[in-house]
Amino acid sequence: MKLDIHAIFLSIIIPFKNEKIQIEKSLSFFKGLQSESVEFIFVNDGSTDGGDVIVKENFKTSTLLTTRGVGTGKAFLHGMKKSRGKYSWLLPVDCLIKENIAENVYEKIRNKNGDVYVFPKKYTGENEMKFYSFFQNMILLKGIHLAAWTNGFVLKNNLVEILEKSNREVFLVDLELSKQLKKKKWIVLDDELMVSARKYKKDGYLKRIVLNGVIVFLWFFKIVSSEKLLQFYRA
Repeated sequence: MKLDIHAIFLSIIIPFKNEKIQIEKSLSFFKGLQSESVEFIFVNDGSTDGGDVIVKENFKTSTLLTTRGVGTGKAFLHGMKKSRGKYSWLLPVDCLIKENIAENVYEKIRNKNGDVYVFPKKYTGENEMKFYSFFQNMILLKGIHLAAWTNGFVLKNNLVEILEKSNREVFLVDLELSKQLKKKKWIVLDDELMVSARKYKKDGYLKRIVLNGVIVFLWFFKIVSSEKLLQFYRA
């Protein structure tokens, strides 16, 4: 990846917990992004499968942080606080990304100078998830500016306080973060992220889709408090 500046511009923050296989699958993509303008910050959130060893062997110039099962949101926050770039790309480890996507993102960030950049997403197992992808991309993302971690937020680093204030558990952190970021200059990117549908397959596609849809509806119209929604989600 050839960029025309030498100072770190983009910090890519990748939390993982027992994701050795996913890290190995993504090595070729991640290696293609290594540049003087880009820093990698991997956050090991309590792995026991050796994923941290894979990172150390293949990303000798990256930063490897360690937390203890704090969850994706807090792991992202931990990484963002340690980042040195003007922008931080919050990237879940199981997202599949085209090789040229980083160059596209870099150019758009530099030229448009937005505060928040978010990707539309597609799911593996597209036949089962096609309607849900459409709902999330067209209605939630482009319509009312709500997005999940798996959309791969790119944030200006001075927004780290918003990430800290909105940081909650599980699905609600997506909604609370989006709510705060809606006040900023929000740009939806053209490039899509391919997202693993593992959790949907595990819990059942329909069950998870209905659950998330109900939570968004209740939260958006302020019918139920966030605390009660969190209990509902855990149940």
